[in-house]
Amino acid sequence: MSDILEPVEESPEHGDLSALPQAVLHMLRHFAMLQRKARFDFGEFVGFVKVNLGRFLLNFPQLEELSQRAELQLTMHLRALSERGVCRLEYDGPEIVGILFPGFFSEIVRKAFGTLEQKPQEPFPSEKGLDLKIPDDLVLDVDMKTEFVNLLSNPRTDGPEILRLGFPDALPPILVTAELTRGQLLEASLAKLREYLGSRNNAGYVMHRLLPALRGNDHVLRDTLNAIITRSGRALTSLTEPSDFSFRFWAHFANLVVQDYRERTDRNAEENGYCQAAYLAGYYNVYYRGRVQSESEKTVVLKRFENQFRKSPYAYTLRDLYGSKDEKGLPLVRSTTQDVFLKFLEERTRLEGGKGLPELVRLKTASGLEYYLARELIVPFFLKRLYDRRDQVREHYIDAWSAAIREGRRLPAMHDDREYARDLDAVLRGLDPLLHALLNYSILFLAREYAKLKPEQERELGRCLDESQGRVAPLDQVLELHRKEVLEDAKLRVPVWQRNPLFKRLMNWLRGLFQGSGSRGEGRRQKEEEKPAPAAAPRGPAAPKEETGTTVASPVSARQLAVYRNAVQNLKVQFVGRDKSVPERLGELAEKWNPLYDPKARTDLVEDVNAMIRDYLRSLRRGFRLKPPDSARLQALAAQVSQNKAFDRIKRKDLFLRYIEVYMIKILGEG
Repeated sequence: MSDILEPVEESPEHGDLSALPQAVLHMLRHFAMLQRKARFDFGEFVGFVKVNLGRFLLNFPQLEELSQRAELQLTMHLRALSERGVCRLEYDGPEIVGILFPGFFSEIVRKAFGTLEQKPQEPFPSEKGLDLKIPDDLVLDVDMKTEFVNLLSNPRTDGPEILRLGFPDALPPILVTAELTRGQLLEASLAKLREYLGSRNNAGYVMHRLLPALRGNDHVLRDTLNAIITRSGRALTSLTEPSDFSFRFWAHFANLVVQDYRERTDRNAEENGYCQAAYLAGYYNVYYRGRVQSESEKTVVLKRFENQFRKSPYAYTLRDLYGSKDEKGLPLVRSTTQDVFLKFLEERTRLEGGKGLPELVRLKTASGLEYYLARELIVPFFLKRLYDRRDQVREHYIDAWSAAIREGRRLPAMHDDREYARDLDAVLRGLDPLLHALLNYSILFLAREYAKLKPEQERELGRCLDESQGRVAPLDQVLELHRKEVLEDAKLRVPVWQRNPLFKRLMNWLRGLFQGSGSRGEGRRQKEEEKPAPAAAPRGPAAPKEETGTTVASPVSARQLAVYRNAVQNLKVQFVGRDKSVPERLGELAEKWNPLYDPKARTDLVEDVNAMIRDYLRSLRRGFRLKPPDSARLQALAAQVSQNKAFDRIKRKDLFLRYIEVYMIKILGEG
């Protein structure tokens, strides 16, 4: 009875029980072990507690509460244990009459393995050897050949705690608990194989049989056999941390033991134990070899993920990362590496120490799209992107403003710095959302310390950051696109006579002077069409029209709209043909240039391309009504869009360029 005073070990499943239920569990376990049965009457257990309560109080003073109304107190705590799955209760009406303690079977199995540790010659635990009859719902059958390695790789967190391992060759099954498969079962198997090598000169026999299979490793083979016999720790390490040789050794050794006894029908318990131990060692060998290979593969995969962020296009969305491929053309993120990738992303985006930047910085654009960039590449990426976009933004303004000047219109952004700043921000956000998101003082300032910058890059970054104010410099300064300079460049694209109102009136008068009466009538009608409504008419002679909005304008006449539509129709005929519709042509081209196989991914890529084209044309489309696009202009714009680094994975550039041209015609035709 002395073991009653030993405190019960708190298992992971029941370690969070409060003190009193834990003490009741301790008594329940000991009563089951003393009775050597899993099911017993409630009254028997109550009597046991009352008789032995004084002894239990030495280690569990909280059991003092049971000294009065013990039956009621035990009923309450047993019900709590039952709700946790620790025991099962049988009722007669509201009264508990019986208790089933499934942990009894696990305790018996653990105790048998404890004995096996001291006496390796004893057989592995089995129902027959332990004289147990375990209910079917409390034991899980596991086939050694088909299920054991998978069980080791994916430990179960639910279901029966006891496993019944079934072996080939008519070997008897053995019992083991789930947690023992992670250590003690392998140690017991090695102990039996040590017994095998130490009896009847089996070590010499094994050495002789394995030499041909492991030729050239005589010394290592002898050393390994000696380690199994004399150094259990080293033998265990050769299995759990396998080298190429040790993996081959254990595979051949286990197979040799099994083959020696396979055909014998008169095996005794000792010989059955050798075979069972050989099977277990062989499958543990496979499991640990697979784990080492898996860890090695994960290391390689992690290295590839690390390198991916140092390759063009450097900024990746999750979709980009899932579409990335290794040097063999296989996706970096696949079913076997997805967990590694997600863990890698989680760890690399975690900020350590609460300051600085994580290894991978996550940026969210105004539209909600997230990009990941390596922190040491943020500044070089930002400066390169800034350089690439500067000319595009400049051309956008010069085109739009020169068109407005020709028409005598006055846009707010042309003459007001604040309007220009707002308009410039909107244009950049639409043209390059990622670059717009990078205009973040904290990110650029902190990223500088991780980047190895050249002196000219330091100067460029310094020009973009206003460190005295702790903010990014004004956007016109960052882009080096000052309003007055851009306006001057726009004016240079417009002939002098179209810029000066006096010259314009003189030219119109001369044109009217030399035109016939019919033409003058038409001119008057056109003038009436172009005249603004009385309520919106400006006061004073030749006052330029002040418009709201950004750098785009609506057509000023029905005639211009007709010219615009005619130009778009001509482009449609030229690029699509008369016998085919625009959607049909787009569908044909998309099938040819799209490199993806998955239907959803193909559709998503087409939609991404379409969205980028729409964003690009948004600020230009209505300006085209003033000066309708021709084929050369359309091709130039399409070429500019196609050069975006986001489209590097598209290899059929010629077909992709045709697609962009046709989609631009579609967008222009919807205006």
